[in-house]
Amino acid sequence: MKVFIFEYVCGGGFQDDSPPPDLLRQGREMLRAALADFSRLPDPVQVYTLIEERFAFDLPGRVQCWHPDGSWQDAWKSLVGHCDAVLVIAPESEGQLERLCREVLEEDRKGLNCSPEAIRLTADKWILNRHLQAAGIPAVETRTWNPSEPVPAQGVIKPRDGAGCEETFALDMQAVPPVLDPESRWIWQPWVSGQPASLSLLVGENEVEVLSCNRIHCKNQEGRLHVHELETGGFDGNLRFEEEARALASRIAAAVPGLRGYVGVDVMWQEESLTVLEINPRLTLTYTGLAMPLAERMLQVFDCMEIPA
Repeated sequence: MKVFIFEYVCGGGFQDDSPPPDLLRQGREMLRAALADFSRLPDPVQVYTLIEERFAFDLPGRVQCWHPDGSWQDAWKSLVGHCDAVLVIAPESEGQLERLCREVLEEDRKGLNCSPEAIRLTADKWILNRHLQAAGIPAVETRTWNPSEPVPAQGVIKPRDGAGCEETFALDMQAVPPVLDPESRWIWQPWVSGQPASLSLLVGENEVEVLSCNRIHCKNQEGRLHVHELETGGFDGNLRFEEEARALASRIAAAVPGLRGYVGVDVMWQEESLTVLEINPRLTLTYTGLAMPLAERMLQVFDCMEIPA
């Protein structure tokens, strides 16, 4: 069985430009972890990836690496056609993750990601918020916002379909908003007190497992929010948190059809209860800190173990 692991930034998504440093660092770390994880699988599993020469790094010995010669899209299509299963690591912004995952399915290959429909729903933070609230799942208030309008109140402004903390700003009514593109889509969320956290989930067809409960430390640098420290498993052993996490994970999996495989959920821990901030339908940075190998279990979730070599 041939498995193609594609990370958008390292694989050529910024072939004509320089990617944001944080996006490159995170993408490289997730790709390195995924390649190491899948390369541990015994033969006949073969692991392939696509990396631009300028972003190359030492790879596990069993990984076969292609470098785009010309258009990265051509190399991407060739590798999708060459392999049996494909894992995509890409930002949700501008529909990138959804589009690539849809192309995998259109080529009649096994996708190791959430369905394109689930990706579209979770990528739009405003639509997702309305969907979760309609399902009775606690989620932080979310409003659409245009830079030409006053800031509603103290809170956070972020892209409606952004990934991570990219272009996330902490503002109040007295602050001067940053210069933002009015043609882009933005949302506002109130500043919520509590401890930022995340859940790492493995979602199957009929069950969902909480892999780790993670603590997040954010830093406000001149109005821009950054993840300062990420503690994978930082809440593991907190029985109340773990109980709430399992209950919330089950409700989310039931409310969002098509969630499958590795899923990250950003939450706020408040007075021994969890409030959803957003859902990431893909590998997240916490995956790199997990102590357990996941590759075989991910293939089982997607019924890939029976694909012949």
